[in-house]
Amino acid sequence: MRDAFSRARAQHRAAVPSDKLKEPAAKAGRRAVIPILAGTTLVLTTAGLGVAALTSDSVPAPVSLTATADAYVHTKSPTQKHGWSSRLVAKLNESTSFIRYSVPAAADGYDRKATLVLTRLTTSNPAKLAVSKAPSGWTEAVTYSTAPKPGTPFATVADDGKSAQVRIDVSQGITQAGELNLALTQPSGAGGTVFGSRESGLKQSKLEISYVPDGATGPAPTSAPTLVPTSAPTSAPTSAPTSAPTSAPTSAPTSAPTTVKPTASPTTTSPKPTASPTTTSPKPTASPTTSNPTTPPATGLAPSWNPSGSHRLTFQDEFNAATVDTNKWERGWFKEGISDGVNSNNLQCYDSNQVSQSGGYLNLALAKRQAYCRGATKEYVSGLVNTRKSFNQRYGSFEARVCLPDGNGDGRVDGFPAWWTNGPSSVPWPEHGEIDILEGIGGGTKASLHHGNPEYHGGVYSSSPLVGCHNFGSQWTSSGVTFYYDGKPLWSHSFNGPDPQFLILNYAIRPNAGEAITPGTALRVDWVRVWS
Repeated sequence: MRDAFSRARAQHRAAVPSDKLKEPAAKAGRRAVIPILAGTTLVLTTAGLGVAALTSDSVPAPVSLTATADAYVHTKSPTQKHGWSSRLVAKLNESTSFIRYSVPAAADGYDRKATLVLTRLTTSNPAKLAVSKAPSGWTEAVTYSTAPKPGTPFATVADDGKSAQVRIDVSQGITQAGELNLALTQPSGAGGTVFGSRESGLKQSKLEISYVPDGATGPAPTSAPTLVPTSAPTSAPTSAPTSAPTSAPTSAPTSAPTTVKPTASPTTTSPKPTASPTTTSPKPTASPTTSNPTTPPATGLAPSWNPSGSHRLTFQDEFNAATVDTNKWERGWFKEGISDGVNSNNLQCYDSNQVSQSGGYLNLALAKRQAYCRGATKEYVSGLVNTRKSFNQRYGSFEARVCLPDGNGDGRVDGFPAWWTNGPSSVPWPEHGEIDILEGIGGGTKASLHHGNPEYHGGVYSSSPLVGCHNFGSQWTSSGVTFYYDGKPLWSHSFNGPDPQFLILNYAIRPNAGEAITPGTALRVDWVRVWS
């Protein structure tokens, strides 16, 4: 579903104070201390903005700053842009994160004590983290190929891999007011360390600044800033609010087609392929990372390509209930309500109101209605569901009966709908792998695969667009992935990714040729089934 080269996110402008002088010079001539009454002074500033506040007979109040820009880069995807991501990643010899803050000037007689606060998104192995100064000039479109070289680390800390937050004293790195660029690396450790970026909302990094008298070693006698309690780290970003307004529209979702499916789900009677894929591959080395919320009944159902050997149903939704089962499906991209499009060139936001269930189908409906996401107002809203919190599986058979939109009746697929699986957010894309069982691209239907180690991006179109309802599946073993359309093999490629994957269905739109934008249409799903 992701476009390998369309990750660029709109560059965020950092507000940079005009005063970039060293502190002693910056202070000179800017303030006058005027005696008022015995024991009382009044501090006047000629430019109060961006200067620590003082009150009579008090010390400067502490401040908590959020980043004006952040991004991480990855050696195994040297041209990939990760500034859109909700993650900041530090991994030995692979991933470096860059963070920028706008630091206010300090008041006379006080030095700063600065703490970088990183909130964890996933648990990890114990490691050492280091903070360096980074050259300026980078943007959130930075890649490994264009990234500046970090300086020598001036602060290090041992990370236990499980604490909700990591706090690093970075006072030594702040020598002046204005733009502060930091680089976060992992000098030693096994596996990546993942923290929240600006896009993660409440879990984004912070720079907490308090003040101590010049020459003092401890904090000034003032109350320290209060941290918002954080919940225990989870396996994926929480649905924290972003800095952009994300209130969901109150209007009802656009009505999706109400065709009722027959009591018995349609089955494919295509002949068994002459050469079936290997079926002796081992079962997953580990069970799904999160247990299935409900155990599927032993119905005897099998993938439409009828592989030989045993197969156990591990996930099933026939969409026969009146409402979407939210114990299985999250209705949005990493959060409910209004959420971002997966790709930077998406013309829609995802809205939970556009996800419905009726007549035995899941409906992901496209509507022309404004919503705000990815830093801009979009003219359309649509639907997405995923199982990142409820079901993940490595290896097995994955199949869904999907009805693709063709609103203008030209026999070609509208928009950019997809049925796919993706790896955990704690691992950078495409290292964790992405299996696109079905993508509607340019009006056609395509199976695609993306992975790292080594990096690969490829796919194959079906001989003709498969509008209407069809079975789309894949069989993933230790030797690779074979894609099946209506029970017949379409394409195979090697892939032995180590990470379990979660399920995703969505209806996106882009300004791409051949991808008609037809509000009022929907991606409809008859059923989803997974076997181990």
